[in-house]
Amino acid sequence: MRQPAGANPLLWCVLLCVFAAKASAGSLGGALELQARSFFNQDRERNSASVALKPTVFQSWNHRNTRLEGELFYRLDSLDDRRSHGDVRSLYLQHLGRDWEALVGVAQVRWGVTESHTLVDVINQADFVEDIAADAKLGQPMLALTWLQPIGSFDVFVMPYQRARTFPDANGQPRIGFDFAPEEARYASSAGQRHVDVAGRLRMRFGPLDLNLSVFDGTARDPDILPCLRRGSGFPGTADGPNCDLIMGTTLPEAPLANRLLDLFQRLGLVDDDFALFDRVLANIVLVPEYARLRQMGLEAQYIRGALALKLEAVARERGGRSTQAAVGGIEYALAGFFNSGWEVTALAEYLFDERRTLINSRSDNDLFLGTRINLNDIPGTVVEAGFFMDRSGTDQLMQIEASRRFGPHWRGALTARHFERVPTEPFLDFLRDESMVRLSLQRFF
Repeated sequence: MRQPAGANPLLWCVLLCVFAAKASAGSLGGALELQARSFFNQDRERNSASVALKPTVFQSWNHRNTRLEGELFYRLDSLDDRRSHGDVRSLYLQHLGRDWEALVGVAQVRWGVTESHTLVDVINQADFVEDIAADAKLGQPMLALTWLQPIGSFDVFVMPYQRARTFPDANGQPRIGFDFAPEEARYASSAGQRHVDVAGRLRMRFGPLDLNLSVFDGTARDPDILPCLRRGSGFPGTADGPNCDLIMGTTLPEAPLANRLLDLFQRLGLVDDDFALFDRVLANIVLVPEYARLRQMGLEAQYIRGALALKLEAVARERGGRSTQAAVGGIEYALAGFFNSGWEVTALAEYLFDERRTLINSRSDNDLFLGTRINLNDIPGTVVEAGFFMDRSGTDQLMQIEASRRFGPHWRGALTARHFERVPTEPFLDFLRDESMVRLSLQRFF
């Protein structure tokens, strides 16, 4: 279900930005980003370039206790039409009271304390076409209330509809081998995207211990992916929409896609020498997102004592009638004045366990993460981060390096290098071997 035209936040954001530009107490700013990506795959176009505009707006009244803040986003990509897209990352009106806060509009809310995975972060939708790491988030319309107390705070969120996940087209990254059909998305709720989601979070501090408890009830942000026969392909049940039952009903839910397709071919009566029909089936398979109802309870704990930090995230989920648990915990240790310099070197180690299983099996269900963060503490703000992810089964390894540095007051450069190793041959994971890449970004702030 698509967002109704009358609720288009981009239009309202543009109008409010114009208003803010004319207001004496307001200001406009933002950044222009140039980005180049190179993927290590030799059998297709592996280089792409893009430009992104990120304007921001700020206006305050009542001694800054009432404020309007916003950030727009638009990217133009040379290869991926779906990555050429715009979004309202944030646009909200906020009022700060004596012991309370209220926010209404489109906002970014980030939960979590760990580095490798943020299990509890369920408010905002991932902007998947930006990067498979899912660090970029879509803005979420909401009403948020916060009560401030000496021991901590309590947040309540009411979200009138869910933002659908973005997916790449056939020329984009990642290239799974099948087309996505986000316009055919399915929802567990009869209200579709308009289902009202609610969430709450209790934040407490006890000396060196930060403890957060959260709940969420609504439409899941991460969809299950259904392999379906394309609408209008001529196969049974495709006249009015994609037919997902033929494939999903063939084998057990956790069966690999290859086994599902083999069973489907047998049910359709395909013989070994009927290659034309075989190819027709493969050409008409599309991936349809299905958004389940999600109830989640989350725990975040962070204990900091000197240079040592202990972190934990744990969730209990009820999704689509099935209950699962997941947890990620780790340790950080910071070394200041490394080698008699001003550098700060932090060592990180985390472990993740996740019971959830879907058709696209999570690559992070039993993972060990080892990493380091090097902060040079210089005027340009140079930071280098390196991490190694390893599945304990011995497959699916990821190595990643990120570095960023300012160049003068208006420029910032960033470099990301990512390499996958020992990727399983399952079709829905095999695409990861083509996701090894180098990305260079240059931003001009204004």
